[in-house]
Amino acid sequence: LADVSTPALVLALPAFERNCARLASLLSRSPAVHVRPHAKAHKSASLAARQLSQLREHGARVSGVCAQTIAEAEAMAEAGTTNNPIDVLLSNQTVGAAKVARLAALSADPRVVLSACFDDATNAAEANKAVGDVGGKLAAVVEADVGQARCGTPTPEVAASVARAIVDEMSHLTFKGVQCYHGGIQHVRTVADRGAAAGASHERARAVVDALAAAGVPTDEYVTGGGSGTFAFEQATGLYTEVQPGSYFFGDCDYGANEYAADEACDQSMWVMTTVISAHPSNDWVVVDAGAKAVSTDCGPPQVYHDLQAEPASSSDSQLTYTCAGDEHGIVRSSGASDAKLPRLGDTLYLRPGHVDPTTNLHTYWFLERDGIIEDVCEVNARGPGS
Repeated sequence: LADVSTPALVLALPAFERNCARLASLLSRSPAVHVRPHAKAHKSASLAARQLSQLREHGARVSGVCAQTIAEAEAMAEAGTTNNPIDVLLSNQTVGAAKVARLAALSADPRVVLSACFDDATNAAEANKAVGDVGGKLAAVVEADVGQARCGTPTPEVAASVARAIVDEMSHLTFKGVQCYHGGIQHVRTVADRGAAAGASHERARAVVDALAAAGVPTDEYVTGGGSGTFAFEQATGLYTEVQPGSYFFGDCDYGANEYAADEACDQSMWVMTTVISAHPSNDWVVVDAGAKAVSTDCGPPQVYHDLQAEPASSSDSQLTYTCAGDEHGIVRSSGASDAKLPRLGDTLYLRPGHVDPTTNLHTYWFLERDGIIEDVCEVNARGPGS
């Protein structure tokens, strides 16, 4: 690890593996619920393969992976083979002729078992034609808005209408079920408040399932949703058949600020390793080589540590603070604690990101570490804005 050039994206494997084992254990409380980790967190086909293997090793019922863009879905194909294809759910809308054509091409890729979300019948019809033209296979999932006011059908009746159209009019699509995901409640801080918010979204999800059943399109066999902050609530409903945690396997400051049940919090496994490149006794700061191009600050600044820690202290306990100072520079200061000492020139520091996904997107490789040794290097082959 000491030989890796900084700034670098590091995955502490012992913590990552504990997170996989913990999630499998949590899901064992609801044996019918599958897990489909979200690849937008790690954006790496090779890391996806390792992750799914770990989960299966610990007894989890694994469906496959989620991808949030067509580019991510295409990248995940590299984790599959003709004899052992990877199951990918494109958990977002795919709109525009060029992207629909790519979706169709991926549906014909023997390395992939593909499903995709739709909240509009016209869009689904375009995909149906494109898939038919290439002889592909695509499962259609109707996405319903369950409170976030983002993508998804606005009412249960519209969800039922889109599902009915897919079943009746689109011979090249196979209707699979519904996605009922609420990203806006993942960071509601207390367990009680987050549970209440999840409960409200679940009521809307039940209304969607009931509306489809009334329209003659039963969907109780596939209801997917639930992120890193709420999956424990979804798995307990008896309604959801699949959950989609992504950041849970890696950890960040934003999720770390949530309250969790005693056995549900994840260990921190994702770090940005950085080096002190300027330090002078007359200054009350030092400069590190990780700036805006190495760590995301959209959910707040990273926390700073001298070494890799599975259970970082809260931000209020940290003795060092970080401020972005440009594309390639970060400023690290003492928090003011009497025993806090600034790092020296050449010292290595580890940043706990504020937000997993956009931080991953800034890097080309994951460096997989165990006991200070690089065990593997995984390409971030799905990085980019999604185009």
